[in-house]
Amino acid sequence: MGIKVTGIWIYPVKSCRGIQVQSADIDEFGLKYDRIYMIVEPIRKTPGRFKSMSQKRYPKMAKLHQSIRPSHGAGKGTVTVTDSDTGLSIELPLQPLTDMLRVLPTELPFIPEDTNMLDMGDAYTDFFTSFMGKCCRLVYRDANRVVHGNPLERWDMDWSGFLWPRQIVTACTDNAPIHFVTEESLSTLSTEMGTTVSPDRFRPSFILKGIAEPWDEEDWKLIHVEEVGKISVTSRQPRCQIPNVNPEAGKIDRLCQPTSWLKRNHQSDPSPVWGQSAIFGMMATHHKPGHLGIFGIFGFAGHVYSLQAEPKREEYFGGLRKNMMSVWVF
Repeated sequence: MGIKVTGIWIYPVKSCRGIQVQSADIDEFGLKYDRIYMIVEPIRKTPGRFKSMSQKRYPKMAKLHQSIRPSHGAGKGTVTVTDSDTGLSIELPLQPLTDMLRVLPTELPFIPEDTNMLDMGDAYTDFFTSFMGKCCRLVYRDANRVVHGNPLERWDMDWSGFLWPRQIVTACTDNAPIHFVTEESLSTLSTEMGTTVSPDRFRPSFILKGIAEPWDEEDWKLIHVEEVGKISVTSRQPRCQIPNVNPEAGKIDRLCQPTSWLKRNHQSDPSPVWGQSAIFGMMATHHKPGHLGIFGIFGFAGHVYSLQAEPKREEYFGGLRKNMMSVWVF
């Protein structure tokens, strides 16, 4: 089929500008260093609890650019976050010492219980408080945060995974460790909207090229990628208002609004709890650690060498209905 990985991104601080990379290791949490940090704000009605901050409510977070200096020794790598308007920046450790960090109970979208994020303290938080213009905290991931929604299907695993299925964990993602889109579906969206929609609006982990028809990925169940192995495609990706943000301006784009178009033309089936949601891209979970790479921004690298395409059966309040968003099942 000739399906290839043509772009890879990581987002060390969630909802800040992504970093396009040539390759990325995949560890137990997903792409290494992806969404390991998050900016949170207090929940007014429940003192002591916090909630995630994102471009959905604060589109100017797109103006926080990131660059990474990977570690060549234990704990020495850093990510630099820069305010693109002022040039002010802060350097964060990729592997902070967490023993003395206090726990902040944090609410995340679609997650039924709080996660125990780790407060990085005032030395790191003051930069973000100044940028946001309001009280906030910088937190590091909860190492024990499990993925909610569709689990890995045991018949997709090898014998060891079938007998001893691992607990799937993720960092500060909304749900699944991996999120991908395809060039074909993105091109179709751009054509239908009459304007070019860039992939960075959807903040994917990676983008694929070479599928037979646009939207085919919405029926995928399992893909195999070189140097990674099996990746279970667990759910379609619901969309909030973030794709409507112009990432260059850090503002809602009044002329190009992918989520608004998808809401009218490409939705999930209705849910009595969540209603209908615009959908674009897929959520996925890797089975084992590995390495994902490309040669050049749009060169050959991670080739999808086999594909099991079956109608997806996604859980819906304990039942099985085709085309339902399993992210809604808790």
